[in-house]
Amino acid sequence: MTGPEKKTIIILAGGKSSRMGRDKSLLEIGDKPVFEIILDSVRPFFDEIIVSTNSPVVFSKYGYECVTDEVAGAGPAAGIMSVMRRFEREYYQVAACDMPFIEGAAAARVLELAKGSDAAIVRTTDGPQALFSAYSIRCLPAFEKSIAAGINKILLCIKDLNIKDVHVGELGIKSDPSRHFFNINTPAELTDASLLA
Repeated sequence: MTGPEKKTIIILAGGKSSRMGRDKSLLEIGDKPVFEIILDSVRPFFDEIIVSTNSPVVFSKYGYECVTDEVAGAGPAAGIMSVMRRFEREYYQVAACDMPFIEGAAAARVLELAKGSDAAIVRTTDGPQALFSAYSIRCLPAFEKSIAAGINKILLCIKDLNIKDVHVGELGIKSDPSRHFFNINTPAELTDASLLA
């Protein structure tokens, strides 16, 4: 499977970590980096893994393509846009590097449900999960226009496109959804994640 037909996932590993006080992409649970835990989860379900990161030297050792943000300080939207510019695929699933308990099968299901839409946004009782959703290449012009205008929130960038809402119940998540979407932003949450592991 090549080019646009590939099942592609972008792992977002370039975010600022002001609340954590250090790079979240390098956090560990037990003795294993969270990044590697996520890799192990998604690898069996995707043909291609692309790492969005501003620290390519750190992640190049894993053997995957690393893409740095073309626009600094614009958050995950810039990361997604930069990957889309460099690798044209029909759809891209996205996963954040601070969500250690995501299930690869659920990520692949989002990608499947995105077909026919410009983006498939997963929604839980806590609201939209933009960093565990799927985006088509048709989102690229909207990202470019919005980021150029200083709009960096993903959902605002694509608000005028054909968006499909995906309820968390459609994903076949085997664990508690709250665990699946647990993300680490603070040292206390890292401790909590270690207890959940």
